[in-house]
Amino acid sequence: MAGGIAHDFNNLLTGLLGNLEIAKMRLNEGHPAYSFLENAISVFERASDLSRQLLVFTKEDEPAPEPIEITDFVMSVVKFNLSGSNVEVNFDIDRDLPLVIADKGYLAQILSNVVINAKQSMPHGGLLDVKVKNVTKARCTFCGDIDGKFVLISIKDDGYGIPAEVMEKIFEPYFTTKEKGTGLGLATTLHLLKKHGGHINIESVPKKGTTVSLFLPTDEGNSRTINTERILEDTSAGTGHILLMDDEKMVREVTAEMIKDLGFEVELACDGQEALDKYVKAYNSGQPFDAVILDLTIPGGMGGIETIEKILTVDKDAKVIVASGYAEGSIMSDYKQYGFKKRLTKPFKIADLKKAIFELLNQNSR
Repeated sequence: MAGGIAHDFNNLLTGLLGNLEIAKMRLNEGHPAYSFLENAISVFERASDLSRQLLVFTKEDEPAPEPIEITDFVMSVVKFNLSGSNVEVNFDIDRDLPLVIADKGYLAQILSNVVINAKQSMPHGGLLDVKVKNVTKARCTFCGDIDGKFVLISIKDDGYGIPAEVMEKIFEPYFTTKEKGTGLGLATTLHLLKKHGGHINIESVPKKGTTVSLFLPTDEGNSRTINTERILEDTSAGTGHILLMDDEKMVREVTAEMIKDLGFEVELACDGQEALDKYVKAYNSGQPFDAVILDLTIPGGMGGIETIEKILTVDKDAKVIVASGYAEGSIMSDYKQYGFKKRLTKPFKIADLKKAIFELLNQNSR
């Protein structure tokens, strides 16, 4: 049930977020509505995290990890969660950190949970020290000795601290000392870190503050130069013909507008059968689609998995992107095993769409 709700909710968010971004692109920065659109887009980014929380303790919560440049990511999440508060932040971040392999949405949720707890422990203001370091060994109170290559994210506040009798229960679901707390913050954080092969350590002195240490596995074999920034900064228009399949009319239409704004031609399909028919027709005519975007779940119709199987029997070199609102978490995590080359997680921004398409088309040609 949670997976179904999240899927439908993320389809709605995709349509709404896409329309906001297109409206923003149509205006210049001096327009009176421009800043309001920027604020609305920021709110939608946080709204997407809510749908993910529906899935945290279900079978559908498998992470979809990807290489992440951790420096800007940490700074962005921390600053966002402290915005409007009277808490100051000090960053101490190593240079040349390796890439972290993580699900962006879940990593943002992990960091947000810790920062929000720290902020709430300093209701009258204070200082938050955030360190991001390379580590190979560490001693963890909750998980013993840690060996391996990790990026350590240390978040230290000077708030109330945690009493010893409370420390024993902090990871218990629904345990909370806050009047309006849910007791899911640290339980969720621990659960998601384990899913990523990471660890957490917490040290606290009552009335002096708390330090939360997050250990995230790195990807030493992956080049630091993902070229993501180069792709996003490239203002040249794309060229090519893209097939988009999604059963939600609003999602189809707004995504099609995004694709056109990126410079591509686009053809639409509302289900897998229609997408297959159009792909086969284009392929047989000698003018195949340069890329295909398939929605994973089509209620009552042929979805992404069956569609790509049939497309690959026609064209083994087809370049196909899978799009989903988390309803099939394990498939999104192992998307390459099904023949997909890239993935888009709903709701996605036009920058995410651009990155997926441009990276796909920049790969080895047919």
